[in-house]
Amino acid sequence: MSIQHQSYLELKEDTDDEFARRALLYNLTSLKNNVRATARVMRCSPHTVYRAIRKRDEGDLKDTSHKPKRKHPHHLEDEKESMIIEYRKKTKLGKRRLRYFIFQKEGVNIPESTIGKVVKRHRLQRKKRKRVKRSRASPSYCFEKLFPFQELQVDVKQILDKGTLPDTVYRYLKASNLPLFQWTAIDVLTRIRFLSFSYKKDSFSGKAFLQLAIWWIRSFGFHHPIHIQTDGGVEFAASSPGSFERNLEDVFKPLGVRRSVIRKGHPEDNAFVERSHQTDDQEFYIPYLLMIKNEKDLIKRGIWWQKIYNLDRPHQGLRNLTPYEKLKSLGYFTGEAICLFPPLILDSVCCLDPFVINKKSVHNHCDQDLDSNGTYKQFNRIFFIIIAYHMKIKYIFRLLSSLLRNTPLTK
Repeated sequence: MSIQHQSYLELKEDTDDEFARRALLYNLTSLKNNVRATARVMRCSPHTVYRAIRKRDEGDLKDTSHKPKRKHPHHLEDEKESMIIEYRKKTKLGKRRLRYFIFQKEGVNIPESTIGKVVKRHRLQRKKRKRVKRSRASPSYCFEKLFPFQELQVDVKQILDKGTLPDTVYRYLKASNLPLFQWTAIDVLTRIRFLSFSYKKDSFSGKAFLQLAIWWIRSFGFHHPIHIQTDGGVEFAASSPGSFERNLEDVFKPLGVRRSVIRKGHPEDNAFVERSHQTDDQEFYIPYLLMIKNEKDLIKRGIWWQKIYNLDRPHQGLRNLTPYEKLKSLGYFTGEAICLFPPLILDSVCCLDPFVINKKSVHNHCDQDLDSNGTYKQFNRIFFIIIAYHMKIKYIFRLLSSLLRNTPLTK
């Protein structure tokens, strides 16, 4: 009679628990019921042999469940676990954001660590992207010495992104007549954001958006110098050094604004505004874009999303404060209205008088307004911008409010 010399654990891994116990009992019979000899041959403990004998007497050689008979006092209910799985697949949020999202939607407060364990157990983690090592460090800020709205990062986001949006949302946006570009300006210190939309990504829309954001900030009493940082795109007139310098001298310097361009191929230099684009995709466009049918719906949703981001949504980088709470924690008593910048359609705005650019020849660029003597009418343009701030901007805001109320506008 042959004796099985393969270890009990190896046999159990290669086959199953029932077959391994049958082989153990077969060796036990071959060795005349010598438990210790059988344990030595099978390289297991005598306790394992006694357990196999006991299970043979019970008539079932399979392993029993190791699940505890009594539930742990902190056991997560099946309903909550399925809720976490559903919202994780739907929103792709991390455990901290997902906890806040579930509390907002369902009124259920689930610990952050519990959500992380459920996500890991069901293998719903995100794929980690390989980070590219940069040769030089990105610009840093001394937050202790910054004033609110002293450092702004501005960028344009292409909403129609096939790699980010689901197929249904992507096809819907491509077939619709909605604006395809989002303009974003974010304050580095408080993370307060201003949004607008456009159909085209050109320098006219970029210039109009920057001026609107500057005038909006100035109207709330922030008169210190402002530094605006953008990429080198055509939409910010940064691809041509001459045009960029003329824009700076004729338009932005009179408003107390200094501009700079980040390094080419280094989006991490604009890290704050680039990261906010991912938030827009996950929490705004993917869940709500299918509800937007026209420009009016887009403006309404844009106002709502900007309010949520600036006033209601806690920010991890601000120690779970909202951007407006961060502004108040710095000792400023500015009203909430500063967070309610109107998200306009820039293609219509840049056609108004304050933004109209009359090209008299191919040699006259965006900000070259030549008189008969061939000199720049800089002071007239500054005066015109100031008048436009008091007259036309109020008309734009009245136009927006009448659009939202669906009432005719009276001049």
